[in-house]
Amino acid sequence: MIKKLIVHISLLISCLSLQGQSNITFRHLNTSDGLSYLGVVDMCTDKKGNLWIGTGNGLNMYNGKTVEKYFATEYPQLQSSNIVHVACDSNNRIWVLTVNGNLTIIDEKRKFHRVGLYEDSTFIKTRWILESQQGNLILFTSNGHYMLTPDAPLNTYDSLSMSQFTKLEIKGLDSLHQMFYKQVFYYDDDHYLFAKEDAFYKVNYKTRAFEQNMTLRIAPCLPKWKGIHSWSLTGSPVKLRSLTWPPPRSPILLEILQIIIKYLLIQRSALRKK
Repeated sequence: MIKKLIVHISLLISCLSLQGQSNITFRHLNTSDGLSYLGVVDMCTDKKGNLWIGTGNGLNMYNGKTVEKYFATEYPQLQSSNIVHVACDSNNRIWVLTVNGNLTIIDEKRKFHRVGLYEDSTFIKTRWILESQQGNLILFTSNGHYMLTPDAPLNTYDSLSMSQFTKLEIKGLDSLHQMFYKQVFYYDDDHYLFAKEDAFYKVNYKTRAFEQNMTLRIAPCLPKWKGIHSWSLTGSPVKLRSLTWPPPRSPILLEILQIIIKYLLIQRSALRKK
């Protein structure tokens, strides 16, 4: 139910944000247009405007006209066709995270490179790909944070190992790496939120330090709106709570979103009675 509320609210906020804008076009892309699978989990755009789409069965690149598909059977560097996360760095390289924490980097010439991070012969799973303010990407792993060394000769390697990466020390976060997180959430250019079932952890990647934790009960994140506030759905009955530090002074946006949630809950109750 909460996931559905998040989707509905995101769509409504998007519609409000688009009011007054012109020359906006939309296109529905599906398997009949060449998409490998309808279960889309993540997307990003590269520096040339191509849309990279990660699905449960294949990586797709849409150039505005056609779709090019990539599967692990044809590109074994992917290691799996079940894509979890895709991101583009400042050098126009595509980073692809697949199930089981496997990572692949597609360089600017679109050559695939398998990434294998090991320590004492133990595989280090990549949990998420974080974006820094400079456009560099940071790997959040089961063993800490890593960045690709700037001068790593990517084009000369078929696969990349720990020697091409540098470990980042994040003050105060050592004990949090092994925790399970429901969401890893972009907050602003410097911060990410790490969401558990009942708490959020705020990390500053500019200062490389853990800043704050916030205890909440059953609290999925909602995106920032207008670059001002981040919100969370929490509790029963469902309520909205600001994750902004400090909290916003104006309650107007909160009231609007509360009304939307109440309306959706009433709709759900009415459907159950039918």
